[in-house]
Amino acid sequence: MVGAYCANQVAAREVAALIVQGVGRLRRGRTRFDLLWVFWAIPWDFIRGLCHAIGRRLAWIPTVRFAWRIRLVVGAVAVVLEAQGGRWAS
Repeated sequence: MVGAYCANQVAAREVAALIVQGVGRLRRGRTRFDLLWVFWAIPWDFIRGLCHAIGRRLAWIPTVRFAWRIRLVVGAVAVVLEAQGGRWAS
C-alpha cells in the first residue's frame, strides 16, 4: 500500500479508509476471518488481474479506446431500446 501511495496509484482518502477499516476490525475482534477472506478473494483477484492485463494489451487499438469511452452512452441507448420494445425486465 505504501508503494502504491508513493507511486500515486492510490489516493490519500483510500489509504485513510483502509487504515480506519483495519482499526475497526481490530477493535471489533474480527481478525480471525482474515485468512478466509484472502482465500475467498484469490480467484477474484486473479480474474481482475487477467482482465486488467487484457485491457492494457488492447488499449493501444484506437477503436477499443473509443468504445470504452462511450460505453455509458451505448448502455443508455440499449436500455431505452429494450424499454421501447417492451422488454423492460431485461
